Amino acid sequence: MKTLSPHERNALECEILGRIIQRKDLLNSASITEDDFKSGLNKKLFRAIEDTPNVSLAILANDFDIIDIKYLFETSYIPTVFDFMSAYNFLKEDNTRHSINRATEQCGDSLEYLDFIDTLKAIQTPLNMESFDEHIEKYGKEHEEIAERLRSGQSAGLLIGWNKFNEYISLFGGDYAVLGGRTSIGKTTFSLNMAIEAAMMGEKVAFISLEMPRKHIFDKICACLARENVYKYKYAKKPFENSKAILEQLEGNLDFFYLPACTTVNIRQILSKKKFDLVVVDYLQLLKDKGSNETENLRLGKISGNLKLTAGEFKCVVLVTAQLNRESEKQNREPRLSDLRDSGCIEQDADIVMLLHRENRECIDSKLIIAKNRVGKTGNVEFLFNPEWGYFKENNEIS
Repeated sequence: MKTLSPHERNALECEILGRIIQRKDLLNSASITEDDFKSGLNKKLFRAIEDTPNVSLAILANDFDIIDIKYLFETSYIPTVFDFMSAYNFLKEDNTRHSINRATEQCGDSLEYLDFIDTLKAIQTPLNMESFDEHIEKYGKEHEEIAERLRSGQSAGLLIGWNKFNEYISLFGGDYAVLGGRTSIGKTTFSLNMAIEAAMMGEKVAFISLEMPRKHIFDKICACLARENVYKYKYAKKPFENSKAILEQLEGNLDFFYLPACTTVNIRQILSKKKFDLVVVDYLQLLKDKGSNETENLRLGKISGNLKLTAGEFKCVVLVTAQLNRESEKQNREPRLSDLRDSGCIEQDADIVMLLHRENRECIDSKLIIAKNRVGKTGNVEFLFNPEWGYFKENNEIS
């Protein structure tokens, strides 16, 4: 961001000081302080002008070399308040530009600077300090809402149409969940199935893809809901009206975003415009947040922390898919928490970590390993996977 050159900046500061010398009452028309000046000499001059009653050039000449302050001798010009404020506003604007440049330099890029601004706003916003009694009252309301949902046969948390899954996991607004899996094991398809299940139950869902464009995602949705081979939709073997009728089942409940350059800032921008119950991000390692001179571990740790904060801030469930390293594949074993690729912060931040496992890419038997559940059970939920339909269904529900 362009700022004044050192020469231009000093000339502007000198002009403002000269006008204050001639009319000290101008200080009352602006909240100017010593910190508004960059030059060390100009800071000293401002302090002297501010602290000296009936200040004059003669008084200043006793304390400063007359050569240093010769630019202040302008006896013929009497500035107006308007002229002074124009110069002062120009000075403040240049100060703001310097601040932005410093913050951006420290943050590494402009996207991280937006995070910095959001954090600054949060710090400057007065906290709504609630009493313990108020917390108890709100807890009581939440308790009754959950009891009512259970009495009516619904899930306590986010509605997902998988019975055993719901026994193990009840996802609530503010939860940050991670679905890990090796490459090509079905992470995107499973997370899309979760999004479809939730949307069909009436939940408001956002599916954010960084890897797969709309055509491929919609092909998968149609195949999943119609229980037909995905190639029929991929190669337009089905009439468009058929696909349209299928997709319209989700209208109003599922929003799709293809954002290959997505960052956590972009996710917050989406959530600030519309309320969602579930936000699926596919996938974590592709998010483009960057910092200056950061390792991949630190970068992903920061992204994971931002996603956790986003879930809490917008009171929604954030589910992000994540790549696992190849250790489980090399050792021919089931995946575990330590296999989450590149950052231990992901495991630490997540409220729930699910690991999708299949013995091989041809196997239809799938296991969802609930490896971490901050408030709930851990264990395994068995699924059957139909790769042609892109369809996961709980094993105990297959007739």
